[in-house]
Amino acid sequence: MQIIPASIGDLEDIVQLNNLFHLEIHNFRWDTPKWIFEEITKGNYFIGIENGEVIAATCLLDSEEFISIETIAVNSSRQKEGIGRAIIRFAEIYAADRGKKEIRVDSFQEYNLQKFYEASGFKLGSTNEYEGHKYDCFSIKI
Repeated sequence: MQIIPASIGDLEDIVQLNNLFHLEIHNFRWDTPKWIFEEITKGNYFIGIENGEVIAATCLLDSEEFISIETIAVNSSRQKEGIGRAIIRFAEIYAADRGKKEIRVDSFQEYNLQKFYEASGFKLGSTNEYEGHKYDCFSIKI
């Protein structure tokens, strides 16, 4: 898999991938075309392609102190193949290239991804709530 910056032409593929993690939450923006379009135009979205097909996408936000993984989506037929971990490794390189020493990611508990993030080297920090849904905050030092 090759990970490259997303373009506006990738918008529909990313929307479809992000629909995989949609939750019925008021103000759930992470799978809306408007939000994704804005993040693509800011240069924050990357896609994983294989044989010309978009199989994964991630949005990485750069703050002063760390990189935040805002989204990760992997085609449902390609999950459990190490693609999510490859995206995390990409995020580590991306962060290091920008002089960051930490990556953070928040994950709604409904996704049941605590073991995935911990197996990828992240440490569980706090648990918070958004619109009545609990989410876990993970971080990793790089």
